[in-house]
Amino acid sequence: MFKNLSVAVIACIIATVSVAQKIPLQNVYTKSGESSEFDHISQITVYSYTYTSATDSTFTQKEVSTFDNQGHKTGNYTCSWDSYNNKYLNYEKEEYVYDANGNNTEYQYWYGEGSEWIQNSLTKNKFDTNNNKIQSIVFSYNPDNENWDTISIQRTEYNATGMVVAQYDSTKHPYNTPPWEIKRTTHSYDENNNDTTIVTSQWYESIHDWGNTLITLNTFDSENRLIETNTTDGIHNGNKNTYSYNTEGYLDTAKLFRPFQNGGSITWKLWNRLEYSYTPEHWISKVSFWAYNQQKEALEIVRQTLTSYNTNGDKLEVITKLNSQYTDLTNSEKTVYEYDDDYNLINEEYFKWDNNAKKWNTSITTKTIYVDGVVRAQQRFSPAYAAGHYYACNFYYYNNEVKTSAPVRTIDNTELFPNPSHSELTIQNPELKYNLVSIISTSGKLVLQKTLSATTTTISVSGINNGVYIAVLQGNTNTKTFKIIKR
Repeated sequence: MFKNLSVAVIACIIATVSVAQKIPLQNVYTKSGESSEFDHISQITVYSYTYTSATDSTFTQKEVSTFDNQGHKTGNYTCSWDSYNNKYLNYEKEEYVYDANGNNTEYQYWYGEGSEWIQNSLTKNKFDTNNNKIQSIVFSYNPDNENWDTISIQRTEYNATGMVVAQYDSTKHPYNTPPWEIKRTTHSYDENNNDTTIVTSQWYESIHDWGNTLITLNTFDSENRLIETNTTDGIHNGNKNTYSYNTEGYLDTAKLFRPFQNGGSITWKLWNRLEYSYTPEHWISKVSFWAYNQQKEALEIVRQTLTSYNTNGDKLEVITKLNSQYTDLTNSEKTVYEYDDDYNLINEEYFKWDNNAKKWNTSITTKTIYVDGVVRAQQRFSPAYAAGHYYACNFYYYNNEVKTSAPVRTIDNTELFPNPSHSELTIQNPELKYNLVSIISTSGKLVLQKTLSATTTTISVSGINNGVYIAVLQGNTNTKTFKIIKR
């Protein structure tokens, strides 16, 4: 039946991937720019389940978040479900208070104990007329005397341009003498507001004065780009960092030097180096990390991260390669991202590299379903539990929506990897929803077809020409397509 699959359908699938327009994400639950039935979300309730089949579930947790008219989170609480006693057990609770300018002036935290909430901590913040935070006090609840004990105070001072010039951090240690440990960090700026000098000091009660503990000196070029950082305690040298930029002004190389005493002078030894490469759109495509090997007395590459993007700038694939004393630079882990037509992240797959078999093995898959502009379900699946069909699922309800008694898991866990592929494709079909796979070229020609009778099937694509294809999975009542690349 797949031999007659129309070229128009194939072209439509590919076009959807390549020309879809971006709708910005407002947060992890909803996206702006698209209307939904919720003009304002005042409450989000998330119910968590574990599944051993498509319908057999165990309820585990409920989390409720509330928001004000400006979208600020005003509260959050989480309860676990006690299936033996058929009741909720309190776990954590938070409350937030804001002023008229949207500044968070108060935060309180409780932890759960059975059906009770136990007061734990309270934070109170103050802001100046420019909405800069000038004070933050943290209190801990003392159940013995039912009072709030002050455990830390942070005070911040600003200059006329709104830059931080001093910050004081005071932490109380009830069993120490003196009980308060006080640290101060000061900043000095040049005429371009570059932070040139940072001094961290600690108050010494014995001498009743500040003692310098760390000084950081920053140097900037004529473009106000940081090019060197040096640290010292005033007597001894600490590490030195240098930064260079490419012709377009983007960070090219970052180097770390460590000081070594050489007779009466200091020798700076290059200890590690970071190198950056970019796409034509100036997105970071490769980061290489080099470290000093003391046995070889030379730098050697130990890690490399490769990133590819779609036309919108969203990550499509991130591969990490590692080096060791036993192997050269080789694959280690990979994350692959998939987006819907509105560029919402709907599928995130994490792979581990099997160096013996020379292939990627799926480790964790996270899928998200959007309906009418809001997240409705999210699933986390690991093939390690495929034999038992184990899944963790979250279901989202908004405002005054009523939860169904036991939601049926609607996310399809069928996977196809690696993609791109060189020689083999593995199809994970954990629920045996599909019984046939067809590989079809962009011109509509059937190039390969195979029956699926197991939860995991591997097919050879070594005889297929390099290019873009569509894999169509067919079941008795279900059909699913994948865009695949043969290299």
